[in-house]
Amino acid sequence: MRMLHTPTKLFMFAAMEAVGFFPVPGLGMGISSVQGILANPDSSAKASALLLVARSKDPALEDAVESALSAKEWSVRAAAAHVVATHPFPALRQKLLPLLDDRKGAVRLRAAAAYIRLQQPTKARPPTS
Repeated sequence: MRMLHTPTKLFMFAAMEAVGFFPVPGLGMGISSVQGILANPDSSAKASALLLVARSKDPALEDAVESALSAKEWSVRAAAAHVVATHPFPALRQKLLPLLDDRKGAVRLRAAAAYIRLQQPTKARPPTS
């Protein structure tokens, strides 16, 4: 009943429940990542704004994300790593390396996930008998 009086919580609950209807692997993890950033009380408005424009086709977005990877606020760095993985921006893959040693675990985790997600697929070796 409390959720009906808090539109943000109601929307997030509806989004998380709706994810199960889409047969897209990893979709729920992306939403959980965004929810983790937005739900944290220490998260900045810049991080929220970055996540909101993440699907933009504006060519300036890549430059904004690149500069956000070295922002002071941890939430902005975490949001930038999330956007690098989900947009995707393969050109920024190497810029994620310094974030693997970040002080905040949330930044390290998202940077590692983005780095792995942007890995170029290699040819599978034939099985040896």
